[in-house]
Amino acid sequence: MASIDTVESIAKLKAYPPSDKIIVYVKSYYDYDDFDPSMDYHLADGGGGMFRFDLKSNAIPDLGINFTSDHVERDAPGRWVRQYDGHINAAYFGIVKHPIQLAPTVKKNHERLQDAIDFCHRNAQGITYAGYSPSTDPFPDDLAYGDFTIYFPEGVYWLQPTESLILRSGTHLKGDTTTIIRLHEVLPSLDYLFKIDRGGIYRLCIETIKFNLSCHPSNDNRVGWLHAKGQPSDSGDFSGGLYGAIIKDVYVEEVGRHGIYFEGGEFVENDTSWNKTCNQFVYLENVWVERQFDYHNSFRITGQNVNMSFINCNPTMPNANFNDEHPTLLGAAFHVESVSQDTGFNQSLIFIGCDAGGAPGRPGEIGFYFKNARNVLIQNSWIEDSEFGIYVENCSAISILDNNFANAAANGGLNRSMLNPDRKGACIAVKNSVINVERNNVSIGYPDPEDIDGNYKYYNERFILGLTNEGTLEFNNTINSQNNYFANHMLSQTFGIAQYVEVKTIAVPFYHPQGDASPPCATKRGIITDGKKLVLLIKEKDVESPDNTIYRINSTLNAGETLHVFAEDADFTFVSMGIPEWTGKNIWLAFDEKFVLRQGHNATFVKFDGVNGNETCSYVLTSTY
Repeated sequence: MASIDTVESIAKLKAYPPSDKIIVYVKSYYDYDDFDPSMDYHLADGGGGMFRFDLKSNAIPDLGINFTSDHVERDAPGRWVRQYDGHINAAYFGIVKHPIQLAPTVKKNHERLQDAIDFCHRNAQGITYAGYSPSTDPFPDDLAYGDFTIYFPEGVYWLQPTESLILRSGTHLKGDTTTIIRLHEVLPSLDYLFKIDRGGIYRLCIETIKFNLSCHPSNDNRVGWLHAKGQPSDSGDFSGGLYGAIIKDVYVEEVGRHGIYFEGGEFVENDTSWNKTCNQFVYLENVWVERQFDYHNSFRITGQNVNMSFINCNPTMPNANFNDEHPTLLGAAFHVESVSQDTGFNQSLIFIGCDAGGAPGRPGEIGFYFKNARNVLIQNSWIEDSEFGIYVENCSAISILDNNFANAAANGGLNRSMLNPDRKGACIAVKNSVINVERNNVSIGYPDPEDIDGNYKYYNERFILGLTNEGTLEFNNTINSQNNYFANHMLSQTFGIAQYVEVKTIAVPFYHPQGDASPPCATKRGIITDGKKLVLLIKEKDVESPDNTIYRINSTLNAGETLHVFAEDADFTFVSMGIPEWTGKNIWLAFDEKFVLRQGHNATFVKFDGVNGNETCSYVLTSTY
């Protein structure tokens, strides 16, 4: 039986005289000359293995899988090809663990990691094959081959990047439960450890690795972990941003900027390119990201991002600097914002089993912050010690279900709001938004109702706090709240669920005053309540003698839902329209055509459909007081 020749290192392999199909065993990636003389030499660094010489191969030399031979011209065919099965060990590309120190002339860990990422990207996509078109199929099954997972066995890997590492389509980084990647001597030029490439990024996966970014209030290092900014490709042929990504079982500590920043395209007037740079179909599970500095978020999501899931994600802050002058960490743990709710907004986001806010002794200003977002679910999450547990502005269809608010009404267990004694804290603060709040548990971690000065601890806190528009007393919220549990009745206080609604001229769809042949009458006096169920009726403002007659109610309630109205500042007359309209009568008052609701009194309407067999939108008066 023929024996297999053995060499000490990759350098010795390149110097070995090749012949087609010969197999050589390499003991170690590095040679003695590759290491700093002051350090011990470590034989068998894991980067060796079996290599086969392929005389016909002209694969791109990558310093991990394919190597040139010193006996072959670089551009000529002929490569030493690593024979491997399973994941690609990071050591195959010369990535070493601490405390091994390479000589200054040797390519560093961060450069080699980029080499590994680029190799996996090139070969997983098959772009070296003729006829391949990434615009038609980013991952053709007949061209992709092998396992392109970059695997980091247990241990500590030190990186010293001068610029961000670029994640490309097909990147899969995987470690063990004790794998740590740590930054060493962070340079000012580095803002994020990872960024994504231009163009569409498909099948990105990072799992089971702990990252330490070496940022702390005591030093000047300010580095975030991942900035996923959607950008069109250099050719401009197709969209940019993440399209299918998984991050799970990842712990990121000592973060100096936003931990994970998903930046989709923002609306730009007279420019449609923003609409092609959306992050979508992104899944995060069991991801812990530390935050230490004011207004730096563990998870930041801006621009257009769609279909994103955050499962069991936890923004921690063990190293934040708290003292008498800095009693709380400002900003939000989860920050979701777009410039507009009409275009380029965040939509279809779920947060399940997450932890947000602060912790006993380490309060945070805001747990979840949402602005200009739609279709968001926060469920089974733990929200603790914050000025506002959840802050919602200019949003719709926000569902807050089955969560636990500890040290309630956000920080109700504390003596006063942390940031401003005159400002009310709240579990949930709402401004110009539509939200649903159900089945939440609200408890308090401090058993004594009074502090040492005799001040009642709940005096300025709310479970739900409706916020007014700037400089006014006007609310524009739809807040549906029910079936929540409170450990103390004082914790159930709300403000702003009942909303002021003016009687004014509103649109009447499909209304023909003289029958179907006449032009439609577009307006009538009435009220627009949207999804509100508790309404404080007020007369039209800035009008000398307003008409307080109500012919129509326009709302988004469904049949069976109830509308309660209270006459706040005048008497109001409800009139049952007796003229044909395509939707039938809007207001039903039994046998009376008119009903006067006196100031200080209230009435209840129930929305019906199918009344008399044809009405699809009728509000039936059921009770008055």
